[in-house]
Formats: sequence, structure tokens, C-alpha cells
Amino acid sequence: MTAHICVARIGAAHGVRGAVKLWTFTEDPFAVKQYGPLATKDGVRQFEVTQAREARDHLVASFKGVTTREQAERLNGIELYVARDRLPATEEGEYYHADLIGLAAVTAADEPIGRVVAIHNFGAGDIIEIVPPHGPTLLLPFTDAVVPTVDIAGGRVVIDQPAEIEGEERSQRTFEMTDPSPWRATVLTLFPEMFPGPLGVSLAGRALVSGLWALETRDIRASATDRHRSVDDTPAGGGPGMVLRADVLAAAIDATGVAPDRPRLLMSPRGRPLTQARVRELVGSPGPLIVCGRFEGIDQRVIEARGLEEVSMGDYVLSGGEIAAFALIDACVRLLPGVMGKAESGDDESFSASLLEYPQYTRPQVFEGRPIPEVLVSGDHAKVAAWRRAEAEALTRTRRPDLWAATARSQKHSKNATDG
Repeated sequence: MTAHICVARIGAAHGVRGAVKLWTFTEDPFAVKQYGPLATKDGVRQFEVTQAREARDHLVASFKGVTTREQAERLNGIELYVARDRLPATEEGEYYHADLIGLAAVTAADEPIGRVVAIHNFGAGDIIEIVPPHGPTLLLPFTDAVVPTVDIAGGRVVIDQPAEIEGEERSQRTFEMTDPSPWRATVLTLFPEMFPGPLGVSLAGRALVSGLWALETRDIRASATDRHRSVDDTPAGGGPGMVLRADVLAAAIDATGVAPDRPRLLMSPRGRPLTQARVRELVGSPGPLIVCGRFEGIDQRVIEARGLEEVSMGDYVLSGGEIAAFALIDACVRLLPGVMGKAESGDDESFSASLLEYPQYTRPQVFEGRPIPEVLVSGDHAKVAAWRRAEAEALTRTRRPDLWAATARSQKHSKNATDG
């Protein structure tokens, strides 16, 4: 068993009086106040929680001696540990995550599968992550049925892989992990605690648990070199705000070790607008590295030196690139094989044919005096297709004249090319 357990991670500063957002890993979030001083992993620094209140999925906490926002900002990302002997004993069937990480994963026949590297919870129960000697990670529900034996003293867990994982046959997701590596999104951010966020639920969340795609988040601040873990500085030439430093971000990008064939994206309002065509290109790649900017922007030199492609989600400004990254990743993940119920679901929607999608209807037949258009219940598939095409063209022409003009030009060029 490990001698120290990570019980919390400090997040961003909250307010101007030294408070911070505190993500706790204990069953009772307020238990961190009862353990006495908390320490960094190396034991060099200690923190005493003096006040704490609940705020959605985290605490807002104050530490002794931290009284200004500047002091609080320097703590962002620090993990807090407590000696194991100060924690309550676990009951039967309960385990500290730290005791599970590193255990060997084997079958009931004692055949090796891999090693436990993490326990996750994306909102639908605990997930055990196992890394085999070769191939991508295996993600499985951490339940008695799937993990019937946890032998901490023996250094192993026994895995009984379910017959189906989200509708896939056992032969499709074997312990040998013969499948190619899944599509992977690697996100560089100052706020890794924001992820997976909405990507951990619904279609994207189920696909993540099933191993159809992988998410890796890295803290840019981990690449800072000074004692305050500084990542920004004042803009050259003067002006408001701060700029993300080139040396820190370059080190963070290099530390990911992403392969050259993976796109390198920077979420930026001055980038080229993201299109469905570009989304499909990204889906066809091994998956992107996504840099989430903050402050007034990032040093232009790192954009050029690391070949970052600037991508915009629209003509508006967000407080950071994380929200834009959610949208980009979701747009890609839903098009991955096996994520949506029917493959054609991604083909028959807005932008897939450079048109906005036609109107949709379903039961009841009449809603507040408005019936479903008669053609849609006629049973004549040719007429339905023609109606949908006409509606899509009309909507595009009215709401997106820019898209309609591009579509018209494309159709004209296509016709001229075939006229001879």
C-alpha cells in the first residue's frame, strides 16, 4: 500500500482574498479539513484548510497564510496528500484508488492482461483503466461482475470481461487488444479539471468508456520552470492583459510527444472557421493535439515554431479555448465508427452536403393544430427526398446566403466540367 494518498487538487483562484477552487477525492468533500495539514507529494510544502464551502462539483477553500489572489493563483494545479494512517479504514469492497493503481490485471485463468493505471468516473459509475503491454487502453466498468477479485496483498485484480461493451461483441474487444489505437484527443490547458466535462456523458461519454476514442489532458502549468509556476507575461509593446509565454507552451507541446501525423490545433477567434469538411478530415486522422489559449493570446513565435493551425468556432470571443475544444471534439467523436446508432446519421444533417438540414418531425401527428407535412407520411420515398432537398435549399438560401453562394458556385463548376 502507498504511504500517502492524494485527497485533493487545487484549482483556480476564487475571488480576491486568497480563496481557491478545491477538487476533493474523498467521499465526504469536507473531510479534507479533518485530516490536519495537507502536504505536496514531496512533503516540502504543507497547507491547512481554514474555511471551505460547497460550490457545485468542488469546494471553495481558504488556506492558512494565503490571503491574496496572487498567492492563490500560484497554487493552481498542486495536488494535496495525506499520510495513509490518518485516513479511515476502508470497509469490505471499498478501496482507495491509490491502492489499485499499479496492480496487475489478470484473467480468471491467471493470464496477464495489463496493469491498472487509473480509476475514472465520468458520471455513470467507476471505470477501471488497464494498459496492456501492446495496444490501446482497456476501459471497463469497475463492478463486482467485471472485477470479481481485488487482491491488494497479492498485487492483482481479476478481470471477467463482459460479453458486450456498449453493443460490441467480445470478439471485437479482446484482451489482446488487437484493435488499432483509438482516435485520441490530447488537450493542453491551464484547467485540466474542466475535462472530460460534457464529453463524459451521452454519446461521447459512452464511447469514451467503451474505448472508441481516448482523451488525454495535460496541464500547461506543469511545464513552467520557476517556483511560482508562471505561464504568462506582459505583452511586448504594452497593452492590457497577459500573454501565454512561448517557452512554457513549447515545452508543454514537446512533452506530449505527439506523432508528426497528428494535427496540431490552437483554438483561436482569429483562426479559420471550423467546417464539417474539416471535422471529417480530423476524424480521418489519428486525432488532434488541441491547445486551449487564455489571457490576451499566446506568443506568435510558438504558433510558428510548433506549426499550430488556428481554428475558430465563430465570430465571437470566449474566456478560453476549453469550451471551443469541447465543441470541436464532440463534432469529431460523433462521426467515429460505432458512436452513433446508424452510420448514415452523420451523413444526412446540416453541412454534410453544404446545405443546412431540412426540418424534422415526429409524433404526435398533430401538435397544437400543426400537422406533419402530408408528403412525409405519404410513403413515397422519392417525394420525401425531393421535399427534404427543397426545404434544405430554401433554409440555406434564407439563413446562410454565404453557404448558399458557395454551394451554387460548386454546382456550376461541376456542371461546366461535365459539359465538355
